[in-house]
Amino acid sequence: MEWYYLKHLCRSDASVSFEDQGSVALDFSEDGKLLAYTLNKILIRDVRSKEVIEKLEFAASSLEFVPKQNLLATANHDACILWNTSTWSPLKTLPNAIHPIAFSPDGTKMLSGTKTGYRLWDTKSWKPLAECSIPHRNGGTFNGEKINRHVGFSSDGSIVMTGAEKGNQKFQLWNGHNLDPIPIEGALGENSSVSASFLGKG
Repeated sequence: MEWYYLKHLCRSDASVSFEDQGSVALDFSEDGKLLAYTLNKILIRDVRSKEVIEKLEFAASSLEFVPKQNLLATANHDACILWNTSTWSPLKTLPNAIHPIAFSPDGTKMLSGTKTGYRLWDTKSWKPLAECSIPHRNGGTFNGEKINRHVGFSSDGSIVMTGAEKGNQKFQLWNGHNLDPIPIEGALGENSSVSASFLGKG
């Protein structure tokens, strides 16, 4: 399969093609020079030369370059690992953090999944700031069954949107600073992705 990526971060109309077999997740570095994507391992390519410059032995379900830091955050359903992008060595494994991950627009916070919900992290200290459980259709909390795992921050970082399973409610809004729940009036439908007004990945 041939992929075509628009180098939008470089503000160019040129496209780049790579001969690969698809991807679960991908992200460009802030300067647009690197592309990270995951198959059964994580590949790092130089966008200009198209060469693979590093292979990371981790099967990620989501990944993002950490804003304003030389780090790549990667996560799957078992772990969340931060990689130093200068040496490409693992820097830290965050406790009780799994797929998915998303960063606030200013890069000061990261949202990760947990086994029962979501956790908010300070990206300077990498200490948890808050945690929440996913509303479950039976009135309890998430118990491991598959639900919508798309997440995102509002453009100002004040609100977080996550998946939920409570009645007909498919999404839940949370305070972007302390993960206090924000009531939603009515069902949000069967959409499979976060609203375009939110920034994030699934």
